[in-house]
Amino acid sequence: MQCDQIRPYLEPYAEGTLPGYKVAWVVQHLAGCEACNAAAEARRSPARSAQQVPVAATVEQPARTETAFEPVQRPVPLWLQWATAVLVMAAAGGAVWLILGQKWIMT
Repeated sequence: MQCDQIRPYLEPYAEGTLPGYKVAWVVQHLAGCEACNAAAEARRSPARSAQQVPVAATVEQPARTETAFEPVQRPVPLWLQWATAVLVMAAAGGAVWLILGQKWIMT
């Protein structure tokens, strides 16, 4: 990502309120950009800076609380539903025919 794309995220990142997947973008960018790294350090509060390691050294993946991509649940096509129903009915009918056929053969 470019610097102008990352800059809006620097303040929420410094405050610790940025969603997980966006934190990964910022961390990746800060690892190679001195200007944005300095800007992120300047936005940190002094108490917070004393507690944490420098911004560029934070390469650990945060826990995901928000994802960029949600799985899409697609409906099963109607032809596949019908084909499954026909196969289940044929299997059930075949089982009944085998069970009843053996009884009739033995009598």
